[in-house]
Amino acid sequence: MEINKIPTTTTFFEYVGIAGLERMNSQIVAWIFSDENRVLDEKDRVELLNQVFPTTRPSEEINHVLTEGQ
Repeated sequence: MEINKIPTTTTFFEYVGIAGLERMNSQIVAWIFSDENRVLDEKDRVELLNQVFPTTRPSEEINHVLTEGQ
């Protein structure tokens, strides 16, 4: 007995949908680290980056955040 398989190719519209979600995610991340974000001050943004991307050497610690729009 053979089962009909559904094609696994991705359609153009699926790619567009994924791109839209990725752009939205990128915009959210950009906003979090921008000066437009009044919830986190620069000190908090720097601390967040250092927690997300920890370094083993203090000389490599992130000490300033600059986004594309600044």
